[in-house]
Amino acid sequence: MRILRNAPVLLVAGVLTLASALLASCPASLCRPWWALERNLEGQLVRIRGPRLASPEIVQVVIDDATLAEGLWFEQQEQMPSWAVGMGNLPWPRARYGDLLEPLMAAGADVVVLNVVFAGESVFGPADDKAFIAALEPHQQHLVLAAEMVEAEDQLGAGAISLLRPAVVDAAELDRLSLGLSNLFPPEHGARFLQPEFYATTLEQPLGHEALHSLPVAALEQAGRSLELDLDGQTLNFYGPEPEPIGMDGSCSTLDYGFLRLSAKNVINPRQWAVHPCRERLDGAVVLVGVVVSGGGSALSDLPSPFGDLSGMELLATSTGNALTGDGLRAWPQSLPQRGVFVGFVVLLTLLLAFYRTDLGWRLGVLFACAGLWFVLGYALMQHRHVWIPVLTPPVALVVGALLYGGEAYRRMSIKRRLTRRWLERCVDPSVVGPMLSNPSDMEALFDGQLKSVSVLFADLQGFTALTRQRSEQGRVRVHLEQLNHYLDEMRSVVWDHHGFLDKFIGDAVMAVFGLPDSRGESAEAQSAICCAMAMRERLVHLNRLWQAEGVEPLMNGIGIASGIVLAGGIGGRKLGGLSVIGDTVNRASRLEGLTRSLDQSILFDQCTSELAGEGFGIRSMGMQELKGIGRLEVYSLSDRG
Repeated sequence: MRILRNAPVLLVAGVLTLASALLASCPASLCRPWWALERNLEGQLVRIRGPRLASPEIVQVVIDDATLAEGLWFEQQEQMPSWAVGMGNLPWPRARYGDLLEPLMAAGADVVVLNVVFAGESVFGPADDKAFIAALEPHQQHLVLAAEMVEAEDQLGAGAISLLRPAVVDAAELDRLSLGLSNLFPPEHGARFLQPEFYATTLEQPLGHEALHSLPVAALEQAGRSLELDLDGQTLNFYGPEPEPIGMDGSCSTLDYGFLRLSAKNVINPRQWAVHPCRERLDGAVVLVGVVVSGGGSALSDLPSPFGDLSGMELLATSTGNALTGDGLRAWPQSLPQRGVFVGFVVLLTLLLAFYRTDLGWRLGVLFACAGLWFVLGYALMQHRHVWIPVLTPPVALVVGALLYGGEAYRRMSIKRRLTRRWLERCVDPSVVGPMLSNPSDMEALFDGQLKSVSVLFADLQGFTALTRQRSEQGRVRVHLEQLNHYLDEMRSVVWDHHGFLDKFIGDAVMAVFGLPDSRGESAEAQSAICCAMAMRERLVHLNRLWQAEGVEPLMNGIGIASGIVLAGGIGGRKLGGLSVIGDTVNRASRLEGLTRSLDQSILFDQCTSELAGEGFGIRSMGMQELKGIGRLEVYSLSDRG
């Protein structure tokens, strides 16, 4: 029965589980906006983590705007050193890269990566190529040159991929030179930024081209470094924004984040390099050399990251750092079906945990707490285990579940309050219903069951069963019902006038409770019950005069009152139930009402009521009387109104 009663909640859990599993396993091509939201959330978590220091073994030397400006300045001087010729514009003469290579190797660089594709012959002539080859030859075991896969169209417009290799690799002197692909794989909307090695292994080898690794992998292999993890399928784990080069007056020991970056102008200038504060940092380092200038001078510049747009040089350095230290990010679970099953299981387990208890506070607390903890777990795994779990779908499903649970609870509460209001308006004076419902938690607690000290009143018409039979035989049913309803309406008004709670009508009997839902004190409620009984008698005398004037037989009633502890709560089932009371006090009041016939008294009450009412009512004892099913009790009546 509990399962059927909570069928809507279980249905919500099933639908959310299925929807979250399908959404988590949906391909990016079909659910691109959702994947984009998840990537944005991942970016927020990376920004919360903040920038971090990269491996000190990786150094960038960049041909930046300051380097070009320095070259232009030398061009205006009367005497220009040979290493500054052509330094003010791009492309550089290839011999300048040779001039830049010499101080790097002299400083102890383990491997130097030239992230420039030297395709074809130099625009500065064969002499430039010859000088470049001469500079590379003695260091070729410590060098990696960039190659690039390019897409071109033939005369018919058909696309084809070709490998753009440095022309100098064909020189006989450079037989031990290593190459690496400089291609990056900019993410589409909703995708993560994959490692460059993904491009090399996934897109190039199946096309039959020369099998080349990416520049980061080629550099580390040339340096004899072991890769901490396989980069294929991993994503970049960024170190921070684009760093500024450390100048001549800078410090290399106080980097806040990222990689050590040097300006090529300080390295190629022998005088500056001899006293540069970061010169010793190049000993045993992997040095990446490339172009980073404003205005699009760097290939694939301004690529997006959580820390803003980054240059291709920074991304290649990031990939190299990830491969060296093993902190590249990987998705778990990796396959879409596994991802869907995992997310569905997490959502279902959490929804069932929330379903374990029925109170709304527990359910909302569990769902919102688990949604928050999921973000914390995603952050912790990203930070310490370098793993991305699906950080968006489970929390969204749990929050939606919380909203649906809350909406369902609110709907039920609204229906319950509406039914309670309607029911209370039949039991108490409508003017006090609003204050009673002002604190719904108190009413709910009362419906759940409470022990209350009250006074219970039973009023029953005497001889009404025989009168019903008589009038039915006479065909006076309508007169009979009109008289009964008139009487009950008047008795209800009397009960309400004395702050009583009309529990129910039992045929021609009236059951009223004083001290429910709220009590004004035991004595005050007992006095109200006796006053109500006296007023009921007076109202019946008035009604009898009216009925006799109309030729309708008068009615007589007996009233019994008992005070004590009762069990108050919702009684009568889900559809027909309401607030009522049960217990010995209720039975005693009913038996006292029945005793009024044998004692020829209109009002009788027990000793507890007598003691609570106190003086002022002219109470007299009727002695010890036998009450059916209860035993002998002392019974009281009103001396002047009995």
